[in-house]
Amino acid sequence: MLMLLFVLLCISIILLVCLLISIYYRITRTSLSASEALANINIALEKRYELIPDLVKTVKKHNPNGDTITKELTKVREQALLASSFEEIVETNALLSTHLSTLLDAANSLPKLKADTRFKTLKKSLHKIEEEFSHAKDCYNSLIKKYNRLVTIFPNVIIAHFIGAKPKKFFSNA
Repeated sequence: MLMLLFVLLCISIILLVCLLISIYYRITRTSLSASEALANINIALEKRYELIPDLVKTVKKHNPNGDTITKELTKVREQALLASSFEEIVETNALLSTHLSTLLDAANSLPKLKADTRFKTLKKSLHKIEEEFSHAKDCYNSLIKKYNRLVTIFPNVIIAHFIGAKPKKFFSNA
């Protein structure tokens, strides 16, 4: 009888250790996937940053009076390039999106600019980059939702506490 209790205790301990290891690996795997998705966001943002000077130059060529819009966009782009924290990156890129929309709205009112092949190419490239950015952001936010759920439910919260895993912030449009 004592031997049976000892075997059951050993099996229980082994199962508990396997469960804890499984939880640890799920949290770690989801965190790594979220990091990869964030890297994809950064790639899309870099492409966006690289395209803006050409876009500004093309708009200035056809609309020298639209200096305020292009200066603001250039200023916000520089702020976005210098952003270091996650919150700064989210905030400056939301602002950048607003200024890009303003620039494109202003550009649509200029028939010569709308007809310019360089502008059409840049606009098409920007649209493609914005789609990549949106997809990467959706993927990241989906993984963060999964990760946050993993690190806040019982018994995962215990393992998360020991490995220092805390809920992460979403990449919002605010």
